[in-house]
Amino acid sequence: MDEIPGLVQLTRLPNSARADLLAGSPDVDPLLAVTTLRRERPDLSPELASAVVAQRGYQAKARATGALPEGGPWLTTEVGLEQASRPEVAAHRAATLAAAGVRSVVDASAGIGIDARGFLEAGLAVVAIERDPVTFEVCRANLGHAVELFGTEARVENADSTQVGVITAAVDSLPSPVAVFIDPARRGTHRPVDGSRSRSERDRQLWSPPWSFVDELRRQFEWVAVKAPPGFAPDAPWKAEWVAVGNSVVECALYSPHASRREARGAIILGDDVEWHLNFDIDAQRPVPSGLRDFLAEVHPVARRTGAIAEICLNAPDLAPVTESSMWLTADSPAPTSPALRWFEVLGSGSLDQLTAMCRDQGIDRVALKTLESKRSQREMRARIGLPDGDEFAIVAIDGFIDHILVRRMRQR
Repeated sequence: MDEIPGLVQLTRLPNSARADLLAGSPDVDPLLAVTTLRRERPDLSPELASAVVAQRGYQAKARATGALPEGGPWLTTEVGLEQASRPEVAAHRAATLAAAGVRSVVDASAGIGIDARGFLEAGLAVVAIERDPVTFEVCRANLGHAVELFGTEARVENADSTQVGVITAAVDSLPSPVAVFIDPARRGTHRPVDGSRSRSERDRQLWSPPWSFVDELRRQFEWVAVKAPPGFAPDAPWKAEWVAVGNSVVECALYSPHASRREARGAIILGDDVEWHLNFDIDAQRPVPSGLRDFLAEVHPVARRTGAIAEICLNAPDLAPVTESSMWLTADSPAPTSPALRWFEVLGSGSLDQLTAMCRDQGIDRVALKTLESKRSQREMRARIGLPDGDEFAIVAIDGFIDHILVRRMRQR
């Protein structure tokens, strides 16, 4: 048994035994933690004890950010945790497919199984395919527990989904309609020295499997869903939905025409208390800019990224961009209330020196900098105003607007 990797040993334990081992708190000193664990549990091999300590660390980190599902001894790998969908995004994808009439899913790139778990929770039968032998073991253990929770059919295969016939055989084994889901690996082994994204993320033919393989799935199967990076620009046959969790855009979800009942292009914000969705026309004309009015609206990144701003303004006629090139919107009142808009009251405009004097006169001793549309660096502007970062007040730089703008955040009620 010692020849089997410790993580694989852990996956092959009963769920109750795994849960018991993983219940301990993570330790700042992993070596000491392994020694302590083996002293407490001399029946554990060194490899298994090391795997337990590593998993405790991964789970503490992941659960603090909501990256792993709640409940049960969920296992992961470092790479698997980086590449996995967030649980709420997996649940949303599963709900989208179920609403389209899908009964089963072939997860062709299962990883640690978070998307497959979402399909199971939605009541869909699943075949999960994972190429890496260790990750396959992790996925099988995780989905075994999910099957116990949800009572849905699942099978996990250690296979390469790009090999001829693998996906087709899995589809044929499931109750139809069957959707094929795939999440191509997009991360290169090294990040460029300038800190930009690795080329494989930008070049769809360097994905694994490449985009040509993914696009061919749409021609072979009626129901197909794909997880793509947020900056992806899909071709016309694909429906696309840009998904945000909180303030972060996490993916571009693609669907073949039958796999989603939503419109061709959409944006969604998922959160604990709210869910906001907007269908939009990518060819819609931006409204005529109105100049600066009494209130500014900072648009959520998911709307900035996708071009949904035109649709937001069409739904609220009082809204308009400040300038022709800016993503900041302005209105005479702070409406509509929406997770896609963060409202600010305009206190004044002018040069940085003038706004610094205004802050001093009004007793404002902290100020945020909104510089996404500025040619000046935040460091330069921060040095110029001489005030620390804050939350209630901000100085905004708007592309095409000569002055800077001092604003106060409007709190949601």
